[in-house]
Amino acid sequence: MSANDTQIAGGHYKDKPIQPWSYIAANGLGYFEGNIVKYVSRWKDKGGVDDLRKAKHYIEKLIELETQVKDESKTIHGFIPWPGGDIPVEATTLVEILVRNQKKYSGLAGTFLWEQTDFCHSGDIIGYRVIK
Repeated sequence: MSANDTQIAGGHYKDKPIQPWSYIAANGLGYFEGNIVKYVSRWKDKGGVDDLRKAKHYIEKLIELETQVKDESKTIHGFIPWPGGDIPVEATTLVEILVRNQKKYSGLAGTFLWEQTDFCHSGDIIGYRVIK
């Protein structure tokens, strides 16, 4: 039995010829793109216009991330400044981070503690860049 044969809470995906998660996986879409596909696919059967608003919100965030500091003069030694808040990329994205004491680390974004403290801890992330 496949996970596609069961749906928890409703049937808004199960009756689709191609389930959104199958499309997302087959096309290697990331977190933001995947949520856009999910909400656009189900809006008529589940969330109505609110699901379209959710898809739009994910599109707005994706645009924001894609148009973030591209100008080298606005970076910190080639790193995109990170003022705090939510993790700026997907957890599975390979990144190099710059911390307050100017040390650099690389790895999957989800392995780092994305926070800054009021007392300026030397390990606070102050910048990042995506490793391609």
